[in-house]
Amino acid sequence: MWYQARHVAIAAAQAGARVARDTAQGLPWAGPAITAAQGYARQLGGSLLQGTSAHVVGSGNVRGVEVEGLAPSIIPIPGLTFRIDETSQGPTECFRPSGDPAQCAGS
Repeated sequence: MWYQARHVAIAAAQAGARVARDTAQGLPWAGPAITAAQGYARQLGGSLLQGTSAHVVGSGNVRGVEVEGLAPSIIPIPGLTFRIDETSQGPTECFRPSGDPAQCAGS
């Protein structure tokens, strides 16, 4: 169960990071990235990843999403939880016009 829940968290973080990285410079990206990650976790994970939360990570040219949650326990042992924390991040997509290679278009 933990292994499957971890894969759900990884996939959700990657979905959020894709939105974060693809959003043009100067446009709000945090809200859409978190929404994408949480929606993907709900759709894919169902009850496999419980208490899911997501938040943005990165700075400067690097953007990403971290997804956290709990894997369900097969044997109910009080106080025993399996926490999952996965992050996906990378450099932002940037169109660099030939006349000004040091700056992204739209920034």
